[in-house]
Amino acid sequence: MDVDSLHNNRTLELEQAATLCDRGRAPEAIAVLRTLLDEDPHDLEVLGLLGEAQLADHDPDGALATAAIAIELDPRRVPSHRQASLAASRRGLHHEAITRAEEAIRLAPDDQRGFIVLARALLRAKRDLERARHAAVRAIVLAPDAAEPHLVFG
Repeated sequence: MDVDSLHNNRTLELEQAATLCDRGRAPEAIAVLRTLLDEDPHDLEVLGLLGEAQLADHDPDGALATAAIAIELDPRRVPSHRQASLAASRRGLHHEAITRAEEAIRLAPDDQRGFIVLARALLRAKRDLERARHAAVRAIVLAPDAAEPHLVFG
């Protein structure tokens, strides 16, 4: 099989996994993604989608472990820090969730998603609610037409 065919197969499998996840079939998506990781355990795109599927499958421990691998491979990859924050928050690891969200903001200060994740982590931790409000407002300023910043603020 030539390189283009391998790339096309990988792309199709990634799309299949994303569709499965979107349809609430996270365990099936995870199986597809694990097969792709067997071929290339350093594929950051696959790791990112695997973490999303694990979160959708109510597996924050798995998502946190996946995000940790991705962060080790590329510490500057912002989605991995956001994913780690979400997973840590769901595990009740509030300090880690806040720290990861802060790192996502440091790496991408103009991306509203980092502020949303920080606001959610602070809210789950039930501390520094004023800071959570400020993070949500910053997300609204960065993306005034997006729904999620307004929902988090509310």
